[in-house]
Amino acid sequence: MKQTSAFHFIPQFNASRLSFDDVVETAKQHINSLSENKQKKLKDELGNGLANLTTKEQLDMYISSYGEIHRQKLQIAYDRIPHKVWSEGSISVVDYGCGQCIAEMVLSDFLKNHYIDNDKISDFTVIEPSKASLTLGLQYLEQFYENSKITAYNVSAGQLTEDDIRPQSDTVIHLFSNVLDIIEFERHDIARILNSDMSHNHILDFYRFDLTD
Repeated sequence: MKQTSAFHFIPQFNASRLSFDDVVETAKQHINSLSENKQKKLKDELGNGLANLTTKEQLDMYISSYGEIHRQKLQIAYDRIPHKVWSEGSISVVDYGCGQCIAEMVLSDFLKNHYIDNDKISDFTVIEPSKASLTLGLQYLEQFYENSKITAYNVSAGQLTEDDIRPQSDTVIHLFSNVLDIIEFERHDIARILNSDMSHNHILDFYRFDLTD
């Protein structure tokens, strides 16, 4: 009897060559090369994930320690977005408290796993008060999304104005994570900005980052 092999169709789409796993593994290699005392000191400096990070070692410790937790909760959040959003037009992303752009890297993996073109994300607006986190996050963002426009603000979310948020696409995904627990985050200001814009389809995507889970 003639044997036949299953034919697996893989659609053609644009995807990032990098994955969040690559970033996590690089960070872990760096942290593992340090002494145990140094590692403990860095972990303490993270302040349970809420500290304003200032050094590359702190940033790598954060990714190494909390990257997997972020990924798990982000995947749940992205799965909750209506499926039709991914099959329609382009999408803008606004991230209030982007840190090292973990959410954007996990989104890239999400798109890849669902055979969605990476270029579907037309533009990003990322907000982050930590200059070190934002600087490294922008480096990652530019590597993962080579063709997307990026606008960055090194401020807290409460300092934004209506003129700062100018998405290019009709559909806008707004990402909120740790900002929900930070005093400086003025929710009424963000609500005012969103309520003043009736020309876009706004999707608010919340994921709670809680180390006690």
